[in-house]
Amino acid sequence: TINGKIGSAQTFDGINDNIDCGSDSSLDMTNQITMETWCQWDSITDSWGYLICKGTYRPWSLIIGGSSRTDKVGVYFSTADRTGSLYAPSPITDNDWHYLTATYNGNDIKIYIDGDHEVTGTVFGGTINENIGYPVYLGDRYDHARTFEGLMDETRISNVERSASW
Repeated sequence: TINGKIGSAQTFDGINDNIDCGSDSSLDMTNQITMETWCQWDSITDSWGYLICKGTYRPWSLIIGGSSRTDKVGVYFSTADRTGSLYAPSPITDNDWHYLTATYNGNDIKIYIDGDHEVTGTVFGGTINENIGYPVYLGDRYDHARTFEGLMDETRISNVERSASW
């Protein structure tokens, strides 16, 4: 058992560890969503570390890194009209636990780190383009091409826009 932020944590090796949360209809978010998790990592060995993902990166995902954005928290959302991304302005380079939250309220995307609002983007508005049937993964994405190396604890996905406080 690995010590987590609250009790025990799930460890991900960055190679083939993931949690398949299934594709239950309760995970088909359409108007609003909040993704939140406690996580800890040394560094992102792959430039993309997927924490929470449905599909490959759309319709929604919470990630660390991404195309030249090493150790930055990012989020992807897809509506019927387009796919957009938003990244926190500063990287996280320590080895501490961090509480990451990303929300979408039908118009705005917000990213919070440790309860502090980092950035808001009005990338697009509208209903989330739901890939019905795709499972939700923790620590990876559907095609298993973007794994996360580190620890995750107390992960929650909600169909409402929550505040940044746990």
